[in-house]
Amino acid sequence: TIDFFVNPELDQDGNPTVPSVGNGVTSASGTATLTYNVNGLGVGDHNLYAEYAGSDDYNPSNDSDILGISYLFVGFQQPINPEGNSVFGNGRVIPIKIKPADANGNPVADAEPKVYVTTYSSSTGLGDDLEPASSVSAADTGNVMRYVPEDEHYIYNWDLSNLANGTYGVVVDLGDSQACGNGPYYAVITVAKKGKK
Repeated sequence: TIDFFVNPELDQDGNPTVPSVGNGVTSASGTATLTYNVNGLGVGDHNLYAEYAGSDDYNPSNDSDILGISYLFVGFQQPINPEGNSVFGNGRVIPIKIKPADANGNPVADAEPKVYVTTYSSSTGLGDDLEPASSVSAADTGNVMRYVPEDEHYIYNWDLSNLANGTYGVVVDLGDSQACGNGPYYAVITVAKKGKK
């Protein structure tokens, strides 16, 4: 049989120090299968580890992989257009609003999405340097978005005051799986303040 582990702690010899979550018997094709309910795992990357103790005929072996659990990104909300044709010229704030959901499409209220800003070009795409966004609202902490329960979305009041005119990529990091996520999630906006360059 093959023993399966999820996020195991390994000792100095590389052996799991926690019980396995189950085991599977190798089929004629050499495949061992375990059905495991992932509902108890949070978003992010989880280490999977399988170990075969060996027998008189076969040597011991093991292998590992990563299971990524991600949010469903429903998209940016108004006033940002998903088509990338949003232009902001008046005022000093752009409200960035997003909706992440779980696998069943239900709103997620305990995420900690963060907002970053970078340059954007239609020929080369997003710039290489992501800068944490800054806010004008005392309700915002750093570049972390806050949840609005009545609207079932996250919001961040992005401060435009120190931004030069140009085209930018607003990037949202949902804080979920790095290995299996579908990001980066971003919207393209143009800043066109009157009398500014």
